[in-house]
Amino acid sequence: MRFNYTLIIAFILFICACKKETVNAPYPYNEITSFTVNDHLEGAINDGNIILYWPSSEVLPDSISPVISVSENATVSPASGQKIALKDSVIYIVTSQSGSVAKYVLHLNINQPDILLNENADVLSSLGSTLDLGNLYNVITDTAKTSIYLISKTGVITRLSINGLGYGGYANWLQANVPEEGVDTGWYKIKINSGIRSITSNRYFVYVAPGVPELILTDAFTLKRGDTHTFPGKFLPELTFIRARYAPEFTYYNLEIVSRTPNGVTVRIPGTYPLGSYSKLQISYVGTDGYDSYVDIPQSFTVTE
Repeated sequence: MRFNYTLIIAFILFICACKKETVNAPYPYNEITSFTVNDHLEGAINDGNIILYWPSSEVLPDSISPVISVSENATVSPASGQKIALKDSVIYIVTSQSGSVAKYVLHLNINQPDILLNENADVLSSLGSTLDLGNLYNVITDTAKTSIYLISKTGVITRLSINGLGYGGYANWLQANVPEEGVDTGWYKIKINSGIRSITSNRYFVYVAPGVPELILTDAFTLKRGDTHTFPGKFLPELTFIRARYAPEFTYYNLEIVSRTPNGVTVRIPGTYPLGSYSKLQISYVGTDGYDSYVDIPQSFTVTE
């Protein structure tokens, strides 16, 4: 039996010509399906918007690197994991495999409650010292996000430098430096900014008193009865008296105050002052509580005839 190879080949070619190659169409999908920050904050995605709720218990950073999932074969810009500024209106563009584009806008919603400030009790401080505030609530414990100001009765606003900020188990506490200069003594309101929240006290409940007098220690020196001597220091107009301890007896004797300036006090050695060595100075001033306070300075000097 003979085969007609020509017919067989023609038949195979006909069958092959009848087969159609299947080509898949490009994917048209361009959606963001998930938006995750810090492994646990999930953005709510709805109608072209990404709403990110930020808890008040976490410090608000300047930037984030969200992990983003999109439709199969789609791309997103900025890319997943790329750092972006943490702010409203950051735009993401999702491009499908087919080339269609969708826009998503980031919206930041900070779940930070209002700041609460207990101003029922007066707070006392002084120039050059620390202002201590307790019983604060809902303050972010980050000095880059929180600031404090004094507001005088004339409306002058002074920002203070924060040297301590924390949480004490049920409330926040804050410590700030009151400058030695540029602030008057008297009553002040307090203003606190923290995150997106701000509060100003209703009353002037912080009193800034004069600074604590301070003498600057110098080398030992010798004086005669009737001589005058100027001791350098700070806040010296607030002195009520200055006296020296006579070393042989451990007895204090008052010095006569001739004049006082903010940076120095001039005294005179009385004519009846015991001759000999003195090992310490003691100054007195009225404290913020209204009572006399004392400061000892280990200043040595000798009185001769």
